[in-house]
Amino acid sequence: MSELPENPLVPQADQPTDISAFGTALQALPASNRLDDKARRDLDLAEGMHPAAEARSNSQTGKTTYEIARIIFLLLVLILSLYWFFPKNRFFAAKLQNAKSGLEVETLSDAKVRKLGGREKLAPEQKALYEVSGMREQGEMYEAKKRCEQDLQKLQRTAAEYKKWLPLWKVYLSLLEQLQEFEELKKVCHGLQETLPDFVESKYYLCKLQLKEIAVTVKVNKKQRAALLSELDTWQRNCEIAKTTLSQVNKDKACNDLFEQFTLQLAEIFRQKWRLHNYSWSNSNRELAFAMLQEMPQDSREACELRLQLLYDCKNAWRWRWWLWGAENRLVDKQTINLETLQKWIKQEEERLASKA
Repeated sequence: MSELPENPLVPQADQPTDISAFGTALQALPASNRLDDKARRDLDLAEGMHPAAEARSNSQTGKTTYEIARIIFLLLVLILSLYWFFPKNRFFAAKLQNAKSGLEVETLSDAKVRKLGGREKLAPEQKALYEVSGMREQGEMYEAKKRCEQDLQKLQRTAAEYKKWLPLWKVYLSLLEQLQEFEELKKVCHGLQETLPDFVESKYYLCKLQLKEIAVTVKVNKKQRAALLSELDTWQRNCEIAKTTLSQVNKDKACNDLFEQFTLQLAEIFRQKWRLHNYSWSNSNRELAFAMLQEMPQDSREACELRLQLLYDCKNAWRWRWWLWGAENRLVDKQTINLETLQKWIKQEEERLASKA
């Protein structure tokens, strides 16, 4: 490898420097004493630094304990303010699920039948449920209903016999609702209530049918209003008892679905009570209805639809009472709001319902 040419501008050493003469380690500069603050300020002033610049350069850069505590306090106030004035469910609402066509009912698929050992080992009630499940999957609703009726009409009217066939009873009630045979559904539910008083599905369908009838009742006199309120009180107790019963059993998907449906029914009951009290702002049923909806999942489309109906009721109640139209604040869903805020809430719920699930 050829040597590098010498640079005439850089002085070259004739011989390589031998550092062994300085000892086994490189030597360091002698230690010096650090100037204290007063000596440093005097030196800066002696060198001509402006007194204001000198004072600022030598000031303490760290924060005092009071300043740190004040910053932490302000941060806590900011976090609490954001949590209070900008709740998560107002701005980051969950995407809504598709509307449910009915209650979740037990079915018996081919895979379950194989696990049970084949069709030959199925009990009569299981075999009937398996055949009806196949008809429902193929869309043969009327045939499935007739098949249920053939088997259920042969049963002895005893609680033990009815309990053994409960899965088929649930399917039969669901089919009657889907086929909109409401009179037959009501008749069957009353019969089940006599034999099985604790059968919550029959209570659910009866309450649902009764609420539909009350909702379309527009003009009522004082006596009719009292009768309807008494009937709603009865259904309220039935729904609360059913929810208590369901909360004491091991919940599966069907049980959770039925529990939520009773919660929705309670919200509708309180809404109808508020309507029968002429939408009085001093009546507590409005807030009870909103409280029931708060128990529902955030992605429930049924809860969103019912909440929107309640907000419409609030807006109409504001409008019907012209002396309240310019009122500053009203209690809606545990918050004291004005009419402008109510209209914003209505718009938000409408946009959620319009969005795809």
